[in-house]
Amino acid sequence: MDCRVSIISGGYGEAAVLRILAQQPQTLNMEALGIRFQTLDIINNAVNQNKGIVINTGPTGSGKTTTLYSILNQLNKKDVKIITLEDPIEYSLGGVMQTQIDKEGGYTFANALKSLMRQNPNIIMIGEIRDAETAQTALEAALTGHLVLSTVHANSAAGAMVRLAELGIDRSILANALNCSIGQRLVRRLCPACKKEQQPDEALMQKVKTVLDGIDPSAKITLPDKFVFFASVGCPACGGIGYKGRLGLFEAIPANNEVRKLIQDTKALDAEIETLAAKAGFISIELDGILKALSGDTSAKRVIFATHRSDLKTAEASLADIEKRINKLQKDFGYTRVNEEGAYQAALEEYVEAKTFYWLTNKQPLKKIPNIKLEAQSYLGGLCDLCGELVRQAINAAANHDYQTVKKNNQLINDILAELINFDMTGYLRTKYDQARQHLRKMEEVNYQISLK
Repeated sequence: MDCRVSIISGGYGEAAVLRILAQQPQTLNMEALGIRFQTLDIINNAVNQNKGIVINTGPTGSGKTTTLYSILNQLNKKDVKIITLEDPIEYSLGGVMQTQIDKEGGYTFANALKSLMRQNPNIIMIGEIRDAETAQTALEAALTGHLVLSTVHANSAAGAMVRLAELGIDRSILANALNCSIGQRLVRRLCPACKKEQQPDEALMQKVKTVLDGIDPSAKITLPDKFVFFASVGCPACGGIGYKGRLGLFEAIPANNEVRKLIQDTKALDAEIETLAAKAGFISIELDGILKALSGDTSAKRVIFATHRSDLKTAEASLADIEKRINKLQKDFGYTRVNEEGAYQAALEEYVEAKTFYWLTNKQPLKKIPNIKLEAQSYLGGLCDLCGELVRQAINAAANHDYQTVKKNNQLINDILAELINFDMTGYLRTKYDQARQHLRKMEEVNYQISLK
């Protein structure tokens, strides 16, 4: 088992975050990750070309790099030279020349890419395109006989094209170089041992029907005669949480002639690109999620939450469901007993983070959470985690030129930290507080980058 570890020093010790990389690259394949239907055909067609660029998009922690590794694992053959640029190297892949970025030594993505072009690779994987120079060099490589795989921060497959254009890439060059653009999210996979059938409420069912009604015939999807959805329950096999593992939701836009033509239109909207791509078999992340919910892999609520981060009604319903579960645990096992469990405490902090983020999104002030019995540590820890969510929202807002949200979130984080200092933030809470301060520094960096534009 491999781990990716991040350690920072705090005033009262060190804080560490471990990301467990449980799957070895040799076992990774696109179907196992959840890539199915026409999306799999589109991606396979794109990566089997001997030139061009394949872009993957999604939020931080959505599995973009893992998807690229699964593609490399499929393409890794004795007569194919593959070189990667990573920061850091997350998996060791046999037969692949993997290099790690060293900013202090001047080995940046842009400089490294120029050097690696002299190594005569067939395939180049770039961990992330972050600046105009890297984007320009990557596109040039894609146009000169190399297959390039990389990621960018964007909200959708269509949004990746706009993001690259914002980095200064000429739209005609982008249109000629692009093979396909991928978008993805992660959702929890229902525990197969205890999941049960459940009929969604009317509001959720209406959303599902709206998505399914938009299926283009070219997608060749056969829907079941009866819609059956499943919900989490909890059993010993899953530790009582109702979920076991995670599942990817995917979409892929092929760069056919019609899409290439639309990419060059500076006034083209993401929705127009998606509508045109639907005629070539494009399945949106949302639709992919609904289909997986119907097959029992995940719940419909999880899908809607993952694809509608601004859907306040669904968020409210999800929070109400969580509150019922918390109260049931406290009633069944006793308040003192459940609070002795570290996993339960961590879950409470995540709940506080979600509840307070919902309040702020709904323009409500932070306040005492009603109907839930909480220790002060859980609430204060959740507020520290809230700062991280506000930074992530600000970064997405900045990518969409919503600088007002960036400014608002910066002030919110400052206000939260100013209030937290009035409490006894020692021991475990001091570590959480130091992490929140680190989020503030990230927020200040975002503001600084915006000021340079």
